[in-house]
Amino acid sequence: MNDKIILNDIVEKIFTKIENNILCFFGLINSTREKIYNYELDIVIFVMRSELFLSNATNNRDEETFEKINKIIFYITKYKYIFEEVNISEELEQEILIRTRNFPYLIENSKINDYELSEYESLKYDNKFFLTKKQIEVFELIDKKNKLVISAPTSFGKSFLIKYSVLKRNWNNCVIILPTNALVSEYCDWFMDNQKKLFSVITNINQDLKKRNLIIMTQEKFWSFFNKEENSGINYDWVIFDEFYSLDLINIRNQILFSILLYLKNFKDIKMTFLSPNSKNLKEGILSFLDGIFFEETFEEYVEQNLVSRDMIYLVNKENVKDKYIATQILNKNDKFSFIDEFPPSLLGKDNLQIMIEIIKKINKAEKNETFLIYPPFTSFTTYCDALLEMSKEIGYEKPEEIKFLIEYLKEYYGDHYSVIKMLERGIAVHFGEIDEFTREIIESQFRKKNIKYLICSPTLMKGVNLNTNYLFITNNRFPDKNIDPKNLVGRIGRYDQSPHGFGFYINSSKETTVKNSIAKKFQENLVIVNKNPKNQTKIDEFIKKINNDKNIKLDKKLISNNNSKSDKTLKSDYFIEGNINKKILFSDTISLEIKQTLQSIFIKENENKLDFLYCKKLLSNLMIIYYFLKEKWKGNTIEKIALIFSWYLKGLTVKNMVLNMAKYYEKFNRETLEERKYRFTGKFITKTNEGDIFSSKNEKHMNILTGETLKIIKSDIEYNLKNSMLHFMDCKFDENEKNDIYDKVEILTNNDLIRWLVKNGFYKNIAITLSKEKFKKIFYKNEIFLNENEIINNFKNYNFEEKDKFIKLNVERVIKRWESVL
Repeated sequence: MNDKIILNDIVEKIFTKIENNILCFFGLINSTREKIYNYELDIVIFVMRSELFLSNATNNRDEETFEKINKIIFYITKYKYIFEEVNISEELEQEILIRTRNFPYLIENSKINDYELSEYESLKYDNKFFLTKKQIEVFELIDKKNKLVISAPTSFGKSFLIKYSVLKRNWNNCVIILPTNALVSEYCDWFMDNQKKLFSVITNINQDLKKRNLIIMTQEKFWSFFNKEENSGINYDWVIFDEFYSLDLINIRNQILFSILLYLKNFKDIKMTFLSPNSKNLKEGILSFLDGIFFEETFEEYVEQNLVSRDMIYLVNKENVKDKYIATQILNKNDKFSFIDEFPPSLLGKDNLQIMIEIIKKINKAEKNETFLIYPPFTSFTTYCDALLEMSKEIGYEKPEEIKFLIEYLKEYYGDHYSVIKMLERGIAVHFGEIDEFTREIIESQFRKKNIKYLICSPTLMKGVNLNTNYLFITNNRFPDKNIDPKNLVGRIGRYDQSPHGFGFYINSSKETTVKNSIAKKFQENLVIVNKNPKNQTKIDEFIKKINNDKNIKLDKKLISNNNSKSDKTLKSDYFIEGNINKKILFSDTISLEIKQTLQSIFIKENENKLDFLYCKKLLSNLMIIYYFLKEKWKGNTIEKIALIFSWYLKGLTVKNMVLNMAKYYEKFNRETLEERKYRFTGKFITKTNEGDIFSSKNEKHMNILTGETLKIIKSDIEYNLKNSMLHFMDCKFDENEKNDIYDKVEILTNNDLIRWLVKNGFYKNIAITLSKEKFKKIFYKNEIFLNENEIINNFKNYNFEEKDKFIKLNVERVIKRWESVL
């Protein structure tokens, strides 16, 4: 009997006994304590910790096999690239990790009693997932507390806990507000797969509501949703805010969030849960803000415990004080790190990119199926893409069918020359904020399945996407100002419900000795604190030895060439998939009259996509207003900015092809077996299922529904992006006379001078439209004469708003406060 069969048998035996036991303690066993340490590596081996199995061990063979399993678990969760042969199948590896929940606590040189025993709760919705003791505490708090802020490391499992809480708790209308469309898609997919028809998942403002509704949207989309007249009578039972950790009211997104919170204040018994990564200013910021709104104590659960193991390896020049300070800022409490400021000979004299490539090559020699997440400087984005393309020539890559499909899709839209296509041909992809949703979902899905090996990311991935990887490379030391963002990036390695151990490499070979005294002082203080904690002292000796001993490295100079025929800006745009940008528009010196006439003729002709003609005409007119001013204002910068706006219109013009491609995708990749996820129609919406009215592009009803729903989303995107672009351009670049000129043109378009006046004076468009109705007319007019601001303020204060208009009243009060401060 070979080792693999023995292992499978014994693992099944252990699992059976664990599952038949009501409560399983994952603690270290005294009788085997001497055998579960490896003192040479000075690390705790991650053991199976089954008290039940060991107490019933009948012979030496059982214990030997148990030790063998421990050793394998150690290999697959630690230093995998050191050992070139690990005799274990990938399926068995995943089974062990998932079903035993091997989370290393890494408390070195401690006694058995110092370990916190972990319990598990087998959730009725999915028996594969187990909770630690601390997670159970938080899980129960979510259920008990009406106002709860949970602050914990990115790997604690906050989203994991909240998803299962939503399944477990009784409610009629639950809302989850997320910062990005990418997270909306991820949450939606998860609930579609796990909710078992308990409720309807709502992600579009035009969807029909059922008896129980889970509404998953960004704050902008939810703002539009609850302002729809037909939704005014909805009672919200529970609202969840994920990634809620900053409230800068100067930011237009947070102004919307602030308005939502004011609105929700009207629901006395509403349950609200806020999820945030660890933030030093949480108590002074979020909590004081929430207490100010709700006038009651908001319960805070601040968790510092990290349930996963990460090793951050810092390859920095010894004179680089700044990077050593950064190192103490981006780690969570239990993360381990090593400073390597004397570079191995094989890496001396190399730049950051060259060092990264060499490390990746070494990992690839030992591991054939790992993924790499790379965060480079934005200005060097294309250089990194080119380097990975060059390196990948040495490695064979067999494209899965979904990647082949995506390549054909991109060729149809962008042409054969598109740089992203040649990257996908080699298993490389980019992740950028403006990537079109259909492409982004395929890239994220394929990266999770390890069909895409390298993913180069912008700061967008620091928050809003729960992608994980075993290896992270950071060569960009220009982090955003908030300390929390780099921690989120590091949180891509070592994930609670996926891989419990990860490696990160922070590389900066440059000398940066010029640093503010205050930063240098903080670094010294932080380093003292870190050094006092033995958990943060680790040696990556084996890894460094491997690099030191390899003296035969040959690097192709073309790999890191900075000589590009095109400008950096052009290349960066070439690598990003920003909406459906037409490259003719993006890189022309001027937006010619011919292009404008072409766009107008497309809108004016009989429209195959059935877009509302009047709606399109108004939007196009607004666009031409902006262009009229920007042409003279920004000159060289005009083209790129206008192209981004044009792209949203071009999206609307290609709806038919988009829908056809989506239909092909649904059919091609969801009809193989009964176990595969398929698509069916529930009412007017496509959902994932294994049964029901399975989607077919030949079904005219299906195609009409898909086209209609796609159009609704695109129209909403166009309006939102155009409005924000207009406001931004006007506020930053126009003087008062120019702004008034634009408002005059808007008045002509809307044919309503009151709407124009309200928007100009700080009201949101939807509120302005409502206030322009006949029933509010007496606030603004007397004997058909428009009143002055003081008179309007008094009328607002004395106006008796109806119960259904409470939200309008709150917004009026906000604007009046601003008026009065100016007056």
